[in-house]
Amino acid sequence: MEIKNISETKLTSLQKLNLPNDILNTESEILIFDSKDKWSKNKKVFKKLYINEGETFSNKLYTINEEIDKKEEINMEELIFADKLVSIKGQIAGFTMPYIENINFKTFLSSNEFTVKEKLARLKEVGEILEKLKKVRKYTSVSNIYINDLHTSNFILNTKTSKINVVDTDSFKIGNNMASSSKYLSQRSPIFAISKYKQNPNPIGGIYEINENTELFCYIVMIFDYIFKDKITDLKISDYYMYLEYLSHLGVSNELLDKFALIYLGQDNENPYEYIEQLEEYYGRTSNLAFKAARKRFFY
Repeated sequence: MEIKNISETKLTSLQKLNLPNDILNTESEILIFDSKDKWSKNKKVFKKLYINEGETFSNKLYTINEEIDKKEEINMEELIFADKLVSIKGQIAGFTMPYIENINFKTFLSSNEFTVKEKLARLKEVGEILEKLKKVRKYTSVSNIYINDLHTSNFILNTKTSKINVVDTDSFKIGNNMASSSKYLSQRSPIFAISKYKQNPNPIGGIYEINENTELFCYIVMIFDYIFKDKITDLKISDYYMYLEYLSHLGVSNELLDKFALIYLGQDNENPYEYIEQLEEYYGRTSNLAFKAARKRFFY
């Protein structure tokens, strides 16, 4: 991978990327600078890593290099990969990525400027991205690529293309790298006791073996973040299935509920993206508050 050298003077002149207050970034400082490539100028994001040595850093470099090497074969414009490493005083300090005018997906989902229909359509688009990745695994030599840390803050709505992009791709599972920690894949999650989510702890914080089951679990939790308006993983498994029964009473289709039901069962998870737009009809009644109220009236 190409390495871009910048001086400490240049570093101090770079502006920080303004992130929404509720978007956490714990592993890097994110800066913006203008980049010139022959006659064209464009903006770049510089992720200056807080850890630039040791096992975590080596794993990060492996991940980035693997993605750059396989970028053409992966061939997914939705994935925003790193393009150059950045060196300061001879020490690799991080990497650059294309800068994209965007709305963070978490902000988009919580905004009153967009309709429920628009938001569910974008959530469906995330599922379509997962289907594309599945085809990459099946039809190319890149057989072990997954979105490890899949949650709303790691997606953006590209305001130029009006499409969903995946950022934080340096936390992907790819090749022989070690899985980093993941927001929804914790020891406190109910999946800790489910055998199909195999535990494989490593020195950089990953707990589970990353595969299609973990990826789809995170996607379904992400959907519930929006419709349940609370942490679905805080529910006991028995209460989760009671909530699915409540959705059935509302009229949500069995095709969708059957896929939601799989996350705590022994069978492999399935992608529910084809059915989630139907939730528009029931959205005002899918929250945890509505469920609690209905539970008092109709459930035990």
